[in-house]
Amino acid sequence: MIQTILSWSATVFVVAVSLFVLSRRERSFATIVLGALLILCALLEAMDILAITYPAELLVWKKGAILCEAVLAPIFLLFSVTFGRQYTWKTFPRFVKVLLCLSPLIVVAVLAAASDDLYYSPDFSSEQMLFLGNFGFTFYIVLFVYFILALVNLETTFRSALRPDQWNLKLTLMGAGSILSLFVFYYSQGLLYRSINMNLTPLRSLALLVAAGLFGYSFIKRSNAVRITISKEFAFRSMVLAIIGIYLIVLGLLGEGLQHFGEASQQVVFLSVLFLGCVFLVALLLSEQMKRKIKVFINKNFFENKFDYRQQWLEFTSQLAGVRSREDLEKSILSRFCDTFGMGGALLFLYSGEQDIYYNKSSYQADPTQVTLSSGNPLVRYMIERQWVFNAAYFEEEVLDANRTLLEESRIVFVIPIFSGQDMIGFIALMRPLIADEDYTYEDYDLMKTLARQAAVALTSALLSEQLAEVREMEAVGKVTTFIMHDLKNLVYSLSLLTANAHDYIGEPEFQKDLLEALTNTVARMKSLIAKLKEVPDRHELHIRRENLLELVQETVASLRSGGITVNGNNIEACVDPQEFAKVIVNLVINALDATEGNGPVSVEVGGDEHAFIKVADGGCGMTAGFIREHLYSPFKTTKSKGLGIGLYHCRQIVEAHHGRIEVESELGSGSVFTVWIPTQEIQS
Repeated sequence: MIQTILSWSATVFVVAVSLFVLSRRERSFATIVLGALLILCALLEAMDILAITYPAELLVWKKGAILCEAVLAPIFLLFSVTFGRQYTWKTFPRFVKVLLCLSPLIVVAVLAAASDDLYYSPDFSSEQMLFLGNFGFTFYIVLFVYFILALVNLETTFRSALRPDQWNLKLTLMGAGSILSLFVFYYSQGLLYRSINMNLTPLRSLALLVAAGLFGYSFIKRSNAVRITISKEFAFRSMVLAIIGIYLIVLGLLGEGLQHFGEASQQVVFLSVLFLGCVFLVALLLSEQMKRKIKVFINKNFFENKFDYRQQWLEFTSQLAGVRSREDLEKSILSRFCDTFGMGGALLFLYSGEQDIYYNKSSYQADPTQVTLSSGNPLVRYMIERQWVFNAAYFEEEVLDANRTLLEESRIVFVIPIFSGQDMIGFIALMRPLIADEDYTYEDYDLMKTLARQAAVALTSALLSEQLAEVREMEAVGKVTTFIMHDLKNLVYSLSLLTANAHDYIGEPEFQKDLLEALTNTVARMKSLIAKLKEVPDRHELHIRRENLLELVQETVASLRSGGITVNGNNIEACVDPQEFAKVIVNLVINALDATEGNGPVSVEVGGDEHAFIKVADGGCGMTAGFIREHLYSPFKTTKSKGLGIGLYHCRQIVEAHHGRIEVESELGSGSVFTVWIPTQEIQS
């Protein structure tokens, strides 16, 4: 009775979890395979319990169960090479490809095989034992190979994943590993004794319940893992072996206590406790907090120094060398700091020279913050003046009062400055220590500063690489311009030939027809070339004269012939190059129209006193603070799907050539306001 309830409960729960997995919006191929895998496990469980419940129909139900096993093995293998990996058919190992291609033959062979060749049972109703025939023995050897290879693939996936990804994979891999380990044990027993012991079905039911719970929980909760140095890793592994040894001793004592139970009950209870204990032990040893406690214990009791600086530097350098983008670099730096100092999350703040603030550029296992720190903030001054790590446990009243919101809400315990030369280019905030009462000594502070110096080199190199890429892009634009000008010259030359011949043949209708067709084609080609031309000029040679800005704006806006634009303000004069300044007005107004999808409204206001201003406002899509801070005036960076990212870069150069500046206010979804300020009196360069 208990066996039946447990098996049907496992079946229903596994089906429910599979439907939950398959119903998620962010489905991937691997999650679809996982859903199919769970459904097959539920079918296998149902078939076996029906075979036990109705032994008279054993051949029917067990045939269905074996078919489920035949499909389940390749599905498990497919899951193991797709889950948590960037995969294509070409990246699959050759041996895996062969097994997957041959898997349909297993199903066909099972369908074609006679029941006696698979198994036989003289008295199944009383013994619940299936003795394997020759084909059945071979069949389970093949399944054993599939499951062992799948188990190896899952272990490889976990070990090959970067630390930030390991926690995301851990629970699902534990669930899959639990089922696979149970199957490996189950079938190894069958191959050893050439029989399948159906009395162990409750153990499989328990494994499915636990695994399905882990699968469901893994789609809600995520976590991490740690690394340690080589010499201390040996001690750590010794500690793990000691824990496992104690666990096995406890199992031995438990086995002695089970002698009062019946033989069948002894095996089921013992193996159930063994399975649950293994799952608990794996979960315990994969716990980041437990690993940190073991590491701290080893450092305190077995080693003179807390850190092997050489090993830490090599690991940090190796980790940074493997990144491919600036974002990955920042995440990798924060990940290493969390690994090394036992923290639950970290924030990276970088300095913005234009705004004179430190802003949150990246985060790791933490929510980003919009809090910014000015260069005059007491925390910033503390780190610049002392060039030392700030510990929130120190009672620095001025620092704590000025930054209480940031430090307390984010549970920040350490703030580590990042210096490039004498300039503090940013800092790292470490938060949520895994062990609240862990002692941090001068060794920790020295290593924090050492890693921060290495991080400064990496961040500076990444910034210089981005700037170099922009210079190369500008150089490429120059080359493109040269080629286009060459093509335009050829087109002009062809037009000159037409005009030369027109003096002699203009009266002929045939020539007129050819002339019109040639002119039409040439104009079309010139328009196409001009559309491709990205003009990114440097500071202009201006032709300055005194202009009424309100009239200039009105004339420029009128030339656009677009509705939804209003112009207002006061008559104010300034010394400008009207042709160049008109480009600024046109670009800002067109950007505003694009932001509102051409519907407006867009308002342009002119005014000022000692400095004149032209303010262009829209209620369009707006921009994020990060885009404004990092990319707004960078060439080839744009939010438009068909934009070139040149306009505002060009505008700022023109305005700065007039000794002015551009200010921007924007909020995502609420619109933007661009204000151009220029002096009303001419300034001599």
